[in-house]
Amino acid sequence: GEAGTQVIVRLFREKEFEVSLKRELIEIDAIRDIRKVGRAIGYMQIMDFQEKTVQQMDKGLQDLEKQGVKALILDLRNDAGGLMTQAVAMAERFLPAGAKIVSVSSKIDVQSKEHVATGSVRVYDYPVVILVNQFSASASEIFSAAMQDNKRATIVGVKTFGKASVQSVIPLDESSAMKITTARYVSPKGRHIDGVGLVPDVVVEDGAPDNPAAQNQIKAAIAILKDFY
Repeated sequence: GEAGTQVIVRLFREKEFEVSLKRELIEIDAIRDIRKVGRAIGYMQIMDFQEKTVQQMDKGLQDLEKQGVKALILDLRNDAGGLMTQAVAMAERFLPAGAKIVSVSSKIDVQSKEHVATGSVRVYDYPVVILVNQFSASASEIFSAAMQDNKRATIVGVKTFGKASVQSVIPLDESSAMKITTARYVSPKGRHIDGVGLVPDVVVEDGAPDNPAAQNQIKAAIAILKDFY
């Protein structure tokens, strides 16, 4: 229902009763953890690519720059993806005008398209390391592949999930529909990620998930950016 309207929920406990609730729009931050690591390295954990992810990233980077950050770790581990448009917009923040970001390959002409950095936004030029794992998928893979193929970032972690396809829903009747794959995303260098995954530049198995400061992958990222630590 619409935000601000009421809904009646019937609960069954010891006694049956009804509760009136007000519908509200719940916004969940796409970026959960933003902090400075060492002398001049910024760390940012991106949970998914939703409508305001790039906007939140820009704000986070502005705050980090005020703290003297000159290098960046983007943590896309466990990021299952989201909006492809946000992956493209994020890549534009790091790639020069004219750089290829991703191509949509389809037998349906209207779906085929090549996305290229326009140079119409501010481009962050500091060194970047991207962390990925087996649960990094879809939009996070599109962004990571664009950065890797353009030699704009070092990818650290383990091979990603391998979800880089477009599904279309075709209604069959009033109560059923069929979902089929109609296009695939292709990296700037022509790599097909769907069903294959993205192989990191530096393969590092994850360790100590309950202690982020001790994780092997973060240690590897810091080692790559050691001049800023």
